[in-house]
Amino acid sequence: MSHNAIIYCRVSSVAQVEEGHGLESQETRCREYAARKNYTVIESFYERAVSGGVADRPSFNAMLSCIKA
Repeated sequence: MSHNAIIYCRVSSVAQVEEGHGLESQETRCREYAARKNYTVIESFYERAVSGGVADRPSFNAMLSCIKA
């Protein structure tokens, strides 16, 4: 049985976004995990330069809406 998966990647600083550190490696690791578990990745969401301490994160909210749909 195959399951669907959604990937959410976040980096908290502008420097991480500008230097290209974080999001790509997070997504790669998530996709590798999904492949090992035979999950089908149906969507990926990216949060750039937003702290995890912020409750209202646009991509996180979009991901929740996707899950609800």
